Amino acid sequence: MLKILFTWLDAHHGAYWAITLGPTLLLGGWILSAGKQEARGPVTPRPWFIWLDAIILFLFLFAWRWPFLLVANEFNPDESQLIAGAITLSHDPIFWRSVDGQTCGPLNFYALLPLHWLGLPLDYFTARLTGLLLIGGALFACHRALANAFGRAPAWVSILPATAFFATVTHTDLIHFSTEHLPLFLMGLCFWLLTQRPAGGRYRLWLACFVAGSLCWAKLQAAPIALMLIGWGFWQCWQDTAKSTEARLREIAWACLAAATPSLLILTCTAITGQATTMLHRYFLNNILYVREGYSKANNPGLPQFLQDMVNEALSDGRLPMLIGSALASILAGIFFLIIRRVRPPQLFLIGAFLSTAAIMAIVTPLRGFLHYALLLPLPLTFWLGATAGWSWEQLKTTWSRALLCITLMISGGLLPLVTRCAQPVPYVFGKFSEYWRYPHQSVAVIINALAGEGDSLGIWGWANNFYVDSNLPQATRDANSFFMTWPEGNQKYYRACYLSDLRQHRPAVFIDAVGPESFQFTNRLKLGHEIFPELDSYIREYYTLVADLAGSRIYARNNLSTLPALTPTRLNTLINQGRQAFALDYGASKSQLIESSAPLGMSIATVNFHPVLFAHAPASLEFTLDASMRTITGEFGLLDQSWNQRNATKGQTAGIVFIAEQVAANGQVTELWRQILSPAQILTDRDLKYFSFKLAEPVNGRLRLKSAAAHPPDNSFGYSYWGNLIAKP
Repeated sequence: MLKILFTWLDAHHGAYWAITLGPTLLLGGWILSAGKQEARGPVTPRPWFIWLDAIILFLFLFAWRWPFLLVANEFNPDESQLIAGAITLSHDPIFWRSVDGQTCGPLNFYALLPLHWLGLPLDYFTARLTGLLLIGGALFACHRALANAFGRAPAWVSILPATAFFATVTHTDLIHFSTEHLPLFLMGLCFWLLTQRPAGGRYRLWLACFVAGSLCWAKLQAAPIALMLIGWGFWQCWQDTAKSTEARLREIAWACLAAATPSLLILTCTAITGQATTMLHRYFLNNILYVREGYSKANNPGLPQFLQDMVNEALSDGRLPMLIGSALASILAGIFFLIIRRVRPPQLFLIGAFLSTAAIMAIVTPLRGFLHYALLLPLPLTFWLGATAGWSWEQLKTTWSRALLCITLMISGGLLPLVTRCAQPVPYVFGKFSEYWRYPHQSVAVIINALAGEGDSLGIWGWANNFYVDSNLPQATRDANSFFMTWPEGNQKYYRACYLSDLRQHRPAVFIDAVGPESFQFTNRLKLGHEIFPELDSYIREYYTLVADLAGSRIYARNNLSTLPALTPTRLNTLINQGRQAFALDYGASKSQLIESSAPLGMSIATVNFHPVLFAHAPASLEFTLDASMRTITGEFGLLDQSWNQRNATKGQTAGIVFIAEQVAANGQVTELWRQILSPAQILTDRDLKYFSFKLAEPVNGRLRLKSAAAHPPDNSFGYSYWGNLIAKP
């Protein structure tokens, strides 16, 4: 049944827009209904309205984001690491003994387990669904906080920009399950508890401080936000002038204890399990070293370069700048209006401003241009916008003026991002649903599962956490990747000793050296292969047998495995074909992979979205031999960011590059199959990674030629074009 559905979706891309239409219209009508009810004055909503608010909000998010839940590969290596850690914790729940999150706290890993307990597998779908639920919960909690303070109508139009952002964003760094999703939910919960706390309500205050104190155990980077939230709770205690100074100080002391309780509980658990020293070394010291390294690398050019990198990443999708721009414009307009009215800002306005400042501090502190850090900003910014909009709403007394405010915010914060998203293509997974259904796992994972059985584990040297996810095997070592084992500035000796000790203790059925030209970060086998660790090399040579070298990963099986003798060359070839690795186009004689350690003449290797692509300055041409079994060609293409953003002394931008696919028959006849022009200097959406799919002309023979050239000859300046992930399907 699902296969039929996925095949139909691959052929009917318009179904995506049809699915988004219903929840979008429902949300718009629901907001207008709330505005109409409250335009004349405050209205007490019926209790079931609150639940309908939550359901409609999540339906809207899900309608726009559901295709990305079904992509069967990682969007970001962090996503795979979180899932791999959750898989391992489901076998051994003691953090820092079984899993080291490096700079990530333990709560992010445990957050993936509830849906697993309900029966869902620990995979990309479950992780992204968990992330979407956390985002929905954060937005709903923020909505309830603002609705309690100002009413449902201003609350809805205030959260609309952030809701539209999370619904329509397509950048992989912003849609993968990340370490920011749980902090977002915890922040929203604090907003709700602190704004809805009745005078003298101690329990809500204590719970809010407890939640804020938990933030650092999800992401230590969020410490500035946690301190601001706890400070907000303390300020509420101090403002309770009905109590004596002594009583207020006692209340602050209890709130301080509530904020410290998560840390006390975790420290107690780590002490009982013997992981206290390991936790201090691997979590707090790692974060300090991480920030220190960021500053040492950023000495020249420092903060300006970091900000430029973040801006470049954000512009490639356009959603985040649109959110920040619309929110700040609305806030500034509200401030200007209220200055004219000479109205004193409410406390929530100042709190929103301070929280947004704390979020910016958290994003900037590591001085690394990872775009997913920016996810810490939308919720505090939304709260600040909500306080401004609610403040303005209270000053407007006529129905028409309140209606005007509501419609203006709906257009700028909701309609504009939705319209611009509709001008973009459908999610690239359309056209690949059937492929992911037919080949749910990579070939490497199929081989792993053929060797390993229940109760086995997987050891990996390198950075390929996706193999843990695809094989659904727990980590044999607490370190999911080998970064600290190869980082000379860290405590390399300590990490290597721990890694080898874990490996010897768990004796994984399969060991993978994921160092090769197609790997993430670990591409040079001579410098980064497991052989650079002599003790590990000796252990692998003694107890393991090399069974395959596939896609840049060497697969070793433990010598005493009962499944090893059955892995004949014929059986191995069958398993490879069962994995998600269809025909790989050849650009030369007997090449099995497109992107290898060397590239065709005139082309180089570059990295886009964490994987290698073939790069050359336009005009460039790339040819492949076609096979009669091939029917459809899919792949990626685009322009490197230097095409529109020159950081060197020479400044310039491309005037546009045209990408062309041609089929050259044996008799020399040329048939153009596909063409597209990218103009990233003028069109923001052309800066993102693009995907293509086209059918070959019958009969399929001869060669396929992929070309890039100046769209406006002879100007081919800054035409840094690339091709990647080229696959021929039957």
